[in-house]
Amino acid sequence: MSDMSGTVFWVVLGVALFLGSFGAVGGICLALYIVSFIVGGASIIYYYGKSRSETTLMNKPSRVPKTKVGPGKIIDDVTHIQRHYRTDKRMTGASAIDEVLQEILDFTYRDYIHIWYKKISDDGKFRYDMRLTLQKVVIAFSERCKEVDWVPYCTTNLVDDFASHLRLFRRAQEKVRKEAKKDESKVPPDLTSVFFDLEVEMENNLCRDTICTDPFKEREYLQELSDVLLYLLLPPEDFHNKPFKHIVRECLVNGVFLPVINLMSDPDYINQLIIWMCLDTPINNDTFVLAIKLSDSLDELQAVREKLDMDIARWRSKDTGGEDDTFVKQQLSSLVFVKSQCELRIARLQAGLGYDDGTANGGLDVQKLLTPGQKLYSLPFDVILNNNVALSYFIEFMTGLGFQNYLFFYLNVEGFRVSAEQQINAAQLQKLADSSSPGPDLEMISAAAYSIYEQYLSEKASPRVRVEESSLKRTLQAIQKENITEEIFDPIQAQVYHLLQENKFYGAFKKSSSYIKLLAELDLLRDVPSDDESSIPDDETMSSPSSSNHASTEDLSNNCESWSDLIVTAKISQTGIVKEQGRAYAVYAITVTKTHRDGLEDVVDVYRRYSDFHDLHMTIKEKYEALGTLSLPSKKAFNNMNKDFLEKRRIALDNYLQTLQDPGVQANYPGLQELLYPFLQPGPWEKGKSEMARKMDTFVN
Repeated sequence: MSDMSGTVFWVVLGVALFLGSFGAVGGICLALYIVSFIVGGASIIYYYGKSRSETTLMNKPSRVPKTKVGPGKIIDDVTHIQRHYRTDKRMTGASAIDEVLQEILDFTYRDYIHIWYKKISDDGKFRYDMRLTLQKVVIAFSERCKEVDWVPYCTTNLVDDFASHLRLFRRAQEKVRKEAKKDESKVPPDLTSVFFDLEVEMENNLCRDTICTDPFKEREYLQELSDVLLYLLLPPEDFHNKPFKHIVRECLVNGVFLPVINLMSDPDYINQLIIWMCLDTPINNDTFVLAIKLSDSLDELQAVREKLDMDIARWRSKDTGGEDDTFVKQQLSSLVFVKSQCELRIARLQAGLGYDDGTANGGLDVQKLLTPGQKLYSLPFDVILNNNVALSYFIEFMTGLGFQNYLFFYLNVEGFRVSAEQQINAAQLQKLADSSSPGPDLEMISAAAYSIYEQYLSEKASPRVRVEESSLKRTLQAIQKENITEEIFDPIQAQVYHLLQENKFYGAFKKSSSYIKLLAELDLLRDVPSDDESSIPDDETMSSPSSSNHASTEDLSNNCESWSDLIVTAKISQTGIVKEQGRAYAVYAITVTKTHRDGLEDVVDVYRRYSDFHDLHMTIKEKYEALGTLSLPSKKAFNNMNKDFLEKRRIALDNYLQTLQDPGVQANYPGLQELLYPFLQPGPWEKGKSEMARKMDTFVN
């Protein structure tokens, strides 16, 4: 108690002395100042220490180990886990194709998926699912392709559709041209509207004008097409995923279909594509001459003529005799011939006899090619079937009539016969060489025969080749019993041949404008007056293929001039060496003289190689076995460019040619004249090669 009272005494004394020394007001203020200073200092020290501690704990690693349970463990597991997805890389069943497809898928994924997905997430599940979906699409596409019979589609349906489009376009051009000529004061109708009007007539009230002219409708059509493709190719679970399906559909429409359509519609791209394709197949001399004959540009032809004049002048400066005299003369002769073709084409274009954008038949105004009363050559039916150029015009004509399937059947059977004969003979020779080997394998031949029957002769065929039912039954029974020979289709082919040779087809073709265009391309249009032949058909007869279907036999039989109306003599005048594309070969110049009934003569030079003579000999030997004994100079592997050797061969070949022209030989072997005369025509000769090669060339063209 005494301690307590003592403490109070000293406190009271201190306060009294403090107030006595500083006064009441000053003492209170000083006391408050001291208290505030102490409180403020303590606060500053506390907050400064707290902030430093937090910074140190966050930046420096803790010496206390992290716990291995709880969220930390989960985060570490998710961060460091690596899943390996295994994929089956088999898609088409062919390892060579699968490797290429896998590489394409890798590039597609890298350029179109990974480039944007890596910015969103590094999860591999999505990438695995996308890759798996792409593989399933490729597998489905491969399976669907195996179900399609590509041969008839590519050789018949696709060709027919393309040819129909071209015919429709030409008819539209012709109609626009006629309307413009009727009244030049009026604006001619729009080509596009005329085209689609004709399409309505040809397609039985089916028209695609809205899809082709309206971008919005075109996009809608492509979207519907994409939906069908996705239904066929996508897995069911992906197709029923509407967001995914719509995204893929828009990518197809805007990223694939529309750009491809716009690209294929660009004339510059088409021209560049043609140039690129020509780089792999160098253009030979015959192709160049044909391009000149078909050109419709005066500027181009005049430029070519100027270049030819320069080359002719350069080669004439070298025509000074010597060892290369024959070669120089050959080059000069070739250049002069090309120049004459160029000048002839220029003269025809300047006279309005060439091509223009508005004429029918691909631009060729056939009436301008002919003169009143002009007579035409008569090409034999066999020549039309075996000459590629003539066959292309006949196919176009038959397509216009809607009977092209008969011609395609005939050509397919020709190819089948040659192929089957070769396979059967090869198998039989192998069996003779090895008696233990099995008989000929007819599985492929049987499949080919059945395919031809299904495509052209069966009730499911569209359109169907109509022949005798008895022949159809016998052929089908032979196919089903696998009694296959190369002659299995011969009875039906003979019926089709006679049907094509009738006036309804072959005769009507010779009365059509297509035949006149063919003669013009073969350089067979000339005025050959004859007392027993009628003049050219009038405009009404040539207006369309269908209008000539009912031409009478009398009108057709006296229409043209045949080979028998000419006296043709030929002689090999000289020989030379030609260098083309780094290769040198010998060429023999044949001087051909054609004497007409009125005494007029046409003299032309035809250039042929030894291989042409050899091929002609093989063709004649194949048709006339007795003529196979004719003497033809043999081949020589070395020193075959020697001047003396070439002269000896020229004499031997000329003797061979004179033997073939002998009237007695031609009388004993009917058809030899028709076989020889195409060989003596200027320009490229349709080489015989082998029977298989001839038929395949004909079929492809």
